[in-house]
Amino acid sequence: MISNGRTEFEDILWEWCGIHERYGRLSKWNDVGWWYNERASVGMLAGAAGRAGAITLEEYFTDPAQTGNRPRKYKYVRQDLYLRVGQAEFVGEAKQLWMPLPNDSARLRRNLLQCIDAAVKDTRAKASFGASRLGVVFAVPYLKACSAKEYNKAICGWFEVIRKVRGCAIAWVLPSEARMFPRKTRMHAQWKQELVRVVQSLWCEPAIGGS
Repeated sequence: MISNGRTEFEDILWEWCGIHERYGRLSKWNDVGWWYNERASVGMLAGAAGRAGAITLEEYFTDPAQTGNRPRKYKYVRQDLYLRVGQAEFVGEAKQLWMPLPNDSARLRRNLLQCIDAAVKDTRAKASFGASRLGVVFAVPYLKACSAKEYNKAICGWFEVIRKVRGCAIAWVLPSEARMFPRKTRMHAQWKQELVRVVQSLWCEPAIGGS
């Protein structure tokens, strides 16, 4: 895990790693939590936040952000995630990105940055009511069945790409028992790993008033 000084996310991301490990272990590694979609991934993150003592809401209605004097296009919009960590409040929009490996590093980086930008754009389009805004990306690389050597090379190359994309916190999870998932439970043998990046830099910023 890399927190880049944002200590309020550390306990949540450690719990996030643990909740994925527990899910896999209780399913006897016939299933993993990152196999599914954005909605399931947000639920796993919210569950981890709750275990870390945070208050969470998922998939709730909120107001669109005010854009000058232009009338609202929609009366209400859906917000992916609300977090209260101690006295700090965050509202976030999440995206899930499937990343086929092996792949060109420039393409991987470009696709990840585009996904981050999309999450940030979405969270800026919704009212924050004084909370800080977050863009959250669940990046899931996957490979067709291959040798251990090919697998390690592809994953290491992918990790070198994602670790250079700055964010306020990053965590990844891949228990050794899950490295050959799915075994007999899916038609196509692929290996998947999940990373969660909570984007800061220009994108996790205190909101002003009720914008």
